[in-house]
Amino acid sequence: MPRPNCPVRPGATGNAIRQCLHLLPPNRVRSATSPLLILFLLGLLSLYLRVAGIGNSDLWYDEIQSVSHAILSWTDILASVERFDPHPSLYYLQLHLWMLSGTSDIFIKLSAVLWSLAAVYSLAFVCMHIFGYRVSLPTTVLFMSSPLAIIYAQEVRMYSMLICLGIWHFYLLYLILSDKLTMKVWLSTVVVTLAILYSHGAAFLILV
Repeated sequence: MPRPNCPVRPGATGNAIRQCLHLLPPNRVRSATSPLLILFLLGLLSLYLRVAGIGNSDLWYDEIQSVSHAILSWTDILASVERFDPHPSLYYLQLHLWMLSGTSDIFIKLSAVLWSLAAVYSLAFVCMHIFGYRVSLPTTVLFMSSPLAIIYAQEVRMYSMLICLGIWHFYLLYLILSDKLTMKVWLSTVVVTLAILYSHGAAFLILV
């Protein structure tokens, strides 16, 4: 099939790009936009699953412990975690920043919801980049609808945050093992690895 005479050149205007799209077969245009639209809709469904019933239960012991740390000042958080908690302090520090905007139970839980939603989109991106759309879509649907992922998305604990960080750690290792190591990849790997290690006492298991 001969290549269409596309008017798009570097620095082309929006009109030129639209003219080029009109030259493409309809199925080529749909194939470029449909995955993004589907992933966007999956994200909305993921958000609904994670906020549905979020206010039906009170905070339980571990969540109260998280809030008890996070409500302190930064220096007091470090001292309190070192004395009373087996986990490092990074999660409590970011929860402290989140709670500067609100302290209701639902608002506090929304921090975990956003981490879980970030994990959904991160998984979709990583799977699409490595395995393609046909693997990315079912994988994202499975994680999005996972009861355990939904439960963790409504808990004021570090688990949704760890899931998101773990996905990016896997992707960065993939880039390194694929001989795509750059300074940006190296620095990102160091930052993500440290974030994982300083979020949970057993987080080193994610790295092995």
